Amino acid sequence: MSFELVDLDGTLVLEGDKPNAELIAYMAEDAASEGTQFIVVSARNIDRLDETKAWLADNNVPAIAEIHLNDFEGSPFATGVEFKAYKVKKLLEDGYEIDYGIDNDPAVREAYRTLGIEAYTWQQVVAGEANATNGEGEAAAAADTLDPDAATNRENVDMREREMRAMP
Repeated sequence: MSFELVDLDGTLVLEGDKPNAELIAYMAEDAASEGTQFIVVSARNIDRLDETKAWLADNNVPAIAEIHLNDFEGSPFATGVEFKAYKVKKLLEDGYEIDYGIDNDPAVREAYRTLGIEAYTWQQVVAGEANATNGEGEAAAAADTLDPDAATNRENVDMREREMRAMP
């Protein structure tokens, strides 16, 4: 099974908490025609998990397999870029087949590319410009360079990942 990464704020959620109808329609089509599942990777604080799940359900966002929110507060990896790079590295290490990422932040898109995953803006995706990479190429080499220094951060993230996977 393949996955696409999708960001929330500025990508799936537009200004004023407005759902990105174009992207949601794309996701529904991609899920129906290709069986694609989506993994939300967002810099939102983990404390907003319930709010995020409710927003996704209320706005009929299809095929969400997992939700990963930032739980690195107070660590060197607390920024969105570092959190997302670490999270995607872990997904790749766990054997996830990731076609590409959708994110409004150019630094995050570059971080994904460093991991061997192509990344696009939502506008590029809905315009049909996205091509799957499946995390091949530089992923293994790049993953080694993004290891966090603190073992406790890795343990906390691993625990959160297990909790996220256990969600219905």
